[in-house]
Amino acid sequence: MRNALVLALVLSVMGCVSSTPAAAQETRAGRERGSVDARVRALLSGIESAPTREELLALGTEGLEALIRLHGDTQEIGAIRLRAITCAGWFEGPRAHEFLVGLSRAPGQDALHLRAALRALAAREGTQAVEELVRHAGHADVAVREAVLVSLATLSTMESVSAADRRAVRTTLEGLLAHETDQELASSIRARL
Repeated sequence: MRNALVLALVLSVMGCVSSTPAAAQETRAGRERGSVDARVRALLSGIESAPTREELLALGTEGLEALIRLHGDTQEIGAIRLRAITCAGWFEGPRAHEFLVGLSRAPGQDALHLRAALRALAAREGTQAVEELVRHAGHADVAVREAVLVSLATLSTMESVSAADRRAVRTTLEGLLAHETDQELASSIRARL
């Protein structure tokens, strides 16, 4: 009987603690975060459609954080995790940069995730991403090398990039292509130039 009374007292105290204003606020924040995560997940889940940049950017920093959480969830569907990487590249600011660079530098990173991170980094940062791209030019996986070379080829032809930067990127790209072991890939990239 005494144990039952102690248990009842403990449970009632726990009920009082969880209903404090701080706990209520934390619960509300968790629901809101869950709501944003659910919305972002729904946007990323389209089979015949993908989210637009405007839809995700309208969610602000909460949208970016939701993308990062979805990517970090190893139980999540692979396609959603990959789309999360690409879409994170649409966001401005240091948090998106840190996320993408962190993925590109993570030891043992899955080649498809690394490829997506490099492409997103190049798309968002332009010639500022060249050093990070070149870091992976000798990667063992052809999909990663292809991402590096295609990203550099794109940067070397963009009109919005200064002529001097285009020349520097093209020189870097030609140097990488000279050492590319996959001649079919090298020929394909040269054809884009």
